[in-house]
Amino acid sequence: RQNDDLSVTVTGEVTLNRNLNSSQLSLRVTLALSEKLKSSFSFIDMMLSGAKQKDGRYAFKLTGPMAQPTMVPDTSN
Repeated sequence: RQNDDLSVTVTGEVTLNRNLNSSQLSLRVTLALSEKLKSSFSFIDMMLSGAKQKDGRYAFKLTGPMAQPTMVPDTSN
């Protein structure tokens, strides 16, 4: 929806294991923040700046086992 303050898109793969905590994540998480949200909470842009994409959204890679995933900025774009 166009009026949402926050939009989250998750793409990628989850390889399930019998032990759910051992399931492997290989995901890309993209956040889009409205201008209203960014101006109300200006520190958010500073905190997420390493993940900022050319289109203004923020992208992260979420990888590893479900019990201890690692999230790092996705600098591929």
